[in-house]
Amino acid sequence: MSETEVTLDSLSQRLRRLEEQLVGGEKTGTDQRDLIETIGIIQKQATDVLNTPGVSTFLDTYAETRPILENPVSSDILGVLSKQSIVLSSEGRMRQSCRDLETIQSLDPYINSERLRAVPQLIERLVPLEIEHLKQCDDVSTVNTRHLEDLLNAYNDIISLLSEKFVYWDSSINAWEKKLDTLKNK
Repeated sequence: MSETEVTLDSLSQRLRRLEEQLVGGEKTGTDQRDLIETIGIIQKQATDVLNTPGVSTFLDTYAETRPILENPVSSDILGVLSKQSIVLSSEGRMRQSCRDLETIQSLDPYINSERLRAVPQLIERLVPLEIEHLKQCDDVSTVNTRHLEDLLNAYNDIISLLSEKFVYWDSSINAWEKKLDTLKNK
Protein backbone atom coordinates (compact mmCIF):
# COMPACT_ATOMS: atom_id res chain seq x y z
CA MET A 1 0.00 0.00 0.00
CA SER A 2 1.19 3.43 -0.84
CA GLU A 3 1.30 6.26 1.63
CA THR A 4 -1.58 8.00 -0.17
CA GLU A 5 -3.84 4.94 0.20
CA VAL A 6 -2.99 4.68 3.92
CA THR A 7 -3.81 8.34 4.40
CA LEU A 8 -7.08 7.99 2.49
CA ASP A 9 -8.03 4.90 4.51
CA SER A 10 -7.30 6.63 7.81
CA LEU A 11 -9.27 9.69 6.68
CA SER A 12 -12.21 7.46 5.68
CA GLN A 13 -12.13 5.74 9.06
CA ARG A 14 -12.01 9.06 10.88
CA LEU A 15 -14.89 10.35 8.76
CA ARG A 16 -16.98 7.23 9.55
CA ARG A 17 -16.30 7.61 13.28
CA LEU A 18 -17.22 11.29 13.13
CA GLU A 19 -20.43 10.49 11.25
CA GLU A 20 -21.30 7.79 13.79
CA GLN A 21 -20.76 10.24 16.63
CA LEU A 22 -22.83 12.93 14.94
CA VAL A 23 -25.65 10.68 13.77
CA GLY A 24 -25.51 8.36 16.76
CA GLY A 25 -24.66 5.10 15.06
CA GLU A 26 -24.50 3.60 11.61
CA LYS A 27 -25.64 5.77 8.73
CA THR A 28 -29.02 4.85 7.35
CA GLY A 29 -30.93 6.09 4.37
CA THR A 30 -33.43 7.93 6.58
CA ASP A 31 -30.62 9.78 8.37
CA GLN A 32 -29.29 10.98 5.04
CA ARG A 33 -32.78 11.98 3.92
CA ASP A 34 -33.38 13.85 7.19
CA LEU A 35 -30.06 15.62 6.78
CA ILE A 36 -30.83 16.50 3.16
CA GLU A 37 -34.31 17.73 4.11
CA THR A 38 -32.85 19.83 6.92
CA ILE A 39 -30.27 21.33 4.57
CA GLY A 40 -33.05 22.08 2.08
CA ILE A 41 -35.12 23.81 4.77
CA ILE A 42 -32.13 25.86 5.91
CA GLN A 43 -31.32 26.85 2.31
CA LYS A 44 -34.95 27.92 1.75
CA GLN A 45 -34.91 30.01 4.94
CA ALA A 46 -31.60 31.61 3.93
CA THR A 47 -33.02 32.39 0.48
CA ASP A 48 -36.13 33.92 2.06
CA VAL A 49 -33.95 36.12 4.28
CA LEU A 50 -31.81 37.18 1.32
CA ASN A 51 -34.94 38.07 -0.67
CA THR A 52 -36.24 40.32 2.10
CA PRO A 53 -36.22 43.88 0.68
CA GLY A 54 -34.21 45.48 3.48
CA VAL A 55 -31.61 42.73 3.54
CA SER A 56 -31.18 42.62 -0.22
CA THR A 57 -30.77 46.42 -0.35
CA PHE A 58 -28.19 46.26 2.42
CA LEU A 59 -26.28 43.47 0.67
CA ASP A 60 -26.31 45.39 -2.63
CA THR A 61 -25.00 48.52 -0.92
CA TYR A 62 -22.40 46.47 0.93
CA ALA A 63 -21.28 44.80 -2.30
CA GLU A 64 -20.79 48.23 -3.89
CA THR A 65 -18.81 49.63 -0.97
CA ARG A 66 -17.01 46.43 0.05
CA PRO A 67 -13.69 47.30 -1.59
CA ILE A 68 -13.63 50.61 0.26
CA LEU A 69 -14.58 49.04 3.58
CA GLU A 70 -12.09 46.18 3.40
CA ASN A 71 -9.11 48.05 2.05
CA PRO A 72 -7.90 50.89 4.30
CA VAL A 73 -5.44 52.02 1.61
CA SER A 74 -8.26 52.55 -0.89
CA SER A 75 -9.55 55.56 1.01
CA ASP A 76 -6.28 57.28 0.17
CA ILE A 77 -6.46 56.08 -3.43
CA LEU A 78 -10.01 57.29 -4.04
CA GLY A 79 -10.16 60.62 -5.64
CA VAL A 80 -12.29 63.52 -4.54
CA LEU A 81 -14.84 62.80 -7.28
CA SER A 82 -15.23 59.18 -6.16
CA LYS A 83 -15.72 60.23 -2.57
CA GLN A 84 -18.17 62.91 -3.68
CA SER A 85 -20.19 60.40 -5.73
CA ILE A 86 -20.36 58.04 -2.75
CA VAL A 87 -21.68 60.81 -0.51
CA LEU A 88 -24.12 62.02 -3.18
CA SER A 89 -25.44 58.51 -3.77
CA SER A 90 -26.33 58.37 -0.08
CA GLU A 91 -27.87 61.84 -0.06
CA GLY A 92 -31.47 60.59 0.15
CA ARG A 93 -30.70 58.33 3.09
CA MET A 94 -28.79 61.11 4.85
CA ARG A 95 -31.66 63.56 4.38
CA GLN A 96 -34.15 60.98 5.71
CA SER A 97 -31.88 60.36 8.71
CA CYS A 98 -31.74 64.11 9.36
CA ARG A 99 -35.54 64.36 9.17
CA ASP A 100 -35.88 61.41 11.55
CA LEU A 101 -33.43 62.99 13.99
CA GLU A 102 -35.30 66.30 13.83
CA THR A 103 -38.58 64.49 14.50
CA ILE A 104 -37.04 62.73 17.48
CA GLN A 105 -35.67 66.03 18.75
CA SER A 106 -39.09 67.69 18.41
CA LEU A 107 -40.62 64.82 20.41
CA ASP A 108 -37.97 65.11 23.12
CA PRO A 109 -40.29 66.98 25.55
CA TYR A 110 -42.68 64.03 25.38
CA ILE A 111 -40.00 61.37 25.49
CA ASN A 112 -38.02 62.91 28.35
CA SER A 113 -40.86 64.55 30.26
CA GLU A 114 -40.75 64.90 34.01
CA ARG A 115 -43.61 62.43 34.32
CA LEU A 116 -41.78 59.75 32.36
CA ARG A 117 -38.61 60.27 34.37
CA ALA A 118 -40.66 59.82 37.57
CA VAL A 119 -42.01 56.43 36.42
CA PRO A 120 -39.31 54.29 38.14
CA GLN A 121 -39.96 55.99 41.49
CA LEU A 122 -43.71 55.61 41.01
CA ILE A 123 -43.29 51.94 40.22
CA GLU A 124 -41.44 51.50 43.51
CA ARG A 125 -44.36 53.20 45.28
CA LEU A 126 -46.86 51.00 43.44
CA VAL A 127 -45.32 47.70 44.56
CA PRO A 128 -46.76 47.86 48.12
CA LEU A 129 -50.11 48.94 46.69
CA GLU A 130 -50.07 46.02 44.29
CA ILE A 131 -49.33 43.62 47.14
CA GLU A 132 -52.19 45.13 49.17
CA HIS A 133 -54.51 44.91 46.17
CA LEU A 134 -53.70 41.24 45.64
CA LYS A 135 -54.30 40.57 49.34
CA GLN A 136 -57.65 42.36 49.15
CA CYS A 137 -58.58 40.35 46.06
CA ASP A 138 -57.84 37.16 47.99
CA ASP A 139 -59.92 38.42 50.93
CA VAL A 140 -62.81 39.33 48.63
CA SER A 141 -62.59 35.94 47.00
CA THR A 142 -62.69 34.26 50.42
CA VAL A 143 -65.66 36.40 51.51
CA ASN A 144 -67.46 35.69 48.24
CA THR A 145 -66.84 31.98 48.68
CA ARG A 146 -68.21 32.10 52.22
CA HIS A 147 -71.20 34.15 51.07
CA LEU A 148 -71.87 31.69 48.26
CA GLU A 149 -71.63 28.79 50.70
CA ASP A 150 -74.11 30.55 53.01
CA LEU A 151 -76.49 31.15 50.10
CA LEU A 152 -76.24 27.52 49.00
CA ASN A 153 -76.85 26.31 52.56
CA ALA A 154 -79.90 28.59 52.85
CA TYR A 155 -81.16 27.33 49.49
CA ASN A 156 -80.66 23.72 50.59
CA ASP A 157 -82.51 24.45 53.86
CA ILE A 158 -85.44 25.98 51.95
CA ILE A 159 -85.57 23.04 49.54
CA SER A 160 -85.44 20.58 52.46
CA LEU A 161 -88.23 22.46 54.26
CA LEU A 162 -90.37 22.54 51.11
CA SER A 163 -89.73 18.84 50.54
CA GLU A 164 -90.83 18.10 54.11
CA LYS A 165 -93.95 20.25 53.62
CA PHE A 166 -94.80 18.47 50.36
CA VAL A 167 -94.36 15.08 52.03
CA TYR A 168 -96.57 16.24 54.92
CA TRP A 169 -99.21 17.64 52.53
CA ASP A 170 -99.08 14.45 50.45
CA SER A 171 -99.58 12.28 53.52
CA SER A 172 -102.41 14.57 54.72
CA ILE A 173 -104.14 14.45 51.33
CA ASN A 174 -103.76 10.66 51.24
CA ALA A 175 -105.28 10.40 54.75
CA TRP A 176 -108.23 12.66 53.75
CA GLU A 177 -108.77 10.65 50.57
CA LYS A 178 -108.88 7.43 52.61
CA LYS A 179 -111.39 8.98 55.01
CA LEU A 180 -113.52 10.13 52.05
CA ASP A 181 -113.36 6.68 50.50
CA THR A 182 -114.41 5.05 53.76
CA LEU A 183 -117.28 7.54 54.16
CA LYS A 184 -118.43 6.93 50.57
CA ASN A 185 -118.32 3.18 51.06
CA LYS A 186 -120.50 3.33 54.18
